[in-house]
Amino acid sequence: MSERIAEVEARLAELQRATSGREARSLLFSLVIVSTPEQESEALQVPDSLLGTRPARVVHVVVGGKENGAIPRMRCVPDQNDRALCVQELVIPVPPGQEVTSGFWIPFTLRDMPVYGVWLAAGTSSAPQLREFADHVDALLVDSEQLTDGVSGGACLAARRAPPVALDRSWLRVRNLRELAAELFDPPGHRPYLEELSRVTVGELPDASIAYVAAWLAVALDRDHLRRTPSGWQVAGTDALDFTVAKSADRKTVIAFETHSGETISAERLDEGCLRLSGPELDRERPSPRPIGWIRTVEILEAALFVANESAARLRLRAAARLCDAETT
Repeated sequence: MSERIAEVEARLAELQRATSGREARSLLFSLVIVSTPEQESEALQVPDSLLGTRPARVVHVVVGGKENGAIPRMRCVPDQNDRALCVQELVIPVPPGQEVTSGFWIPFTLRDMPVYGVWLAAGTSSAPQLREFADHVDALLVDSEQLTDGVSGGACLAARRAPPVALDRSWLRVRNLRELAAELFDPPGHRPYLEELSRVTVGELPDASIAYVAAWLAVALDRDHLRRTPSGWQVAGTDALDFTVAKSADRKTVIAFETHSGETISAERLDEGCLRLSGPELDRERPSPRPIGWIRTVEILEAALFVANESAARLRLRAAARLCDAETT
């Protein structure tokens, strides 16, 4: 194994000299991506977003890959000081039927440098493979929508207060919607309606993200109980009216808040670039927010790692914990 690692390292050094043609900046971290062959185009968006921003080594573990051995690649661009800014890439196929263990990829990460993990692999469970993976990275991004155990797997990982810092992409997808909901309740006359909600419907988001919407509302509105029902999620409190959170049947609805008194406060899609915000004290149009893509993956992981006491991090942890409890008790 050590001979194979030395061979790969030598090949990477040779590629870097040939590709950069100049002095190269030192690599800052390793990024380990686990995906299936069918997710190749999505997985490539992560290292693509690094090119020209930060020098790093990307180790791409392909579950069910057919090739044998580690395949090295190199991409370099000049920085503003005319030094090469390189992204080293290693593709490591894991043969069909074999589990992903740390032994496949740890030897190829940079020694004494941070290791960020992105687990995309569809059809895998959070245990035991993903939990073993989490034990060897400094920060982790998962996607509950891809896990066989669904949002319970991702949320329970994201709720852990022990290292590593874990983020669920299904929670990140909710960010624009949370900002939009806050905007809907900017008018002072709308805020009392939060105490008499009967139903919240959400469109355009996968089921795992809708579960996070319910958990976020439970935390933000200080409701004690959250549980899954056949039609969605029920949010309840000791001294508050219950309400449900469900997927909208109307394809135009982005999010709609319905009250026991019959009022509706909503954001509705007019076209691809425009939303209509409406309610008793609101009727206007605004541009649609852009979806959360991969472009800031590493920045998001670093932020989670270094600002763990920020209010946004506390909200994320509380929402994940609430959802984990709802799914496991």
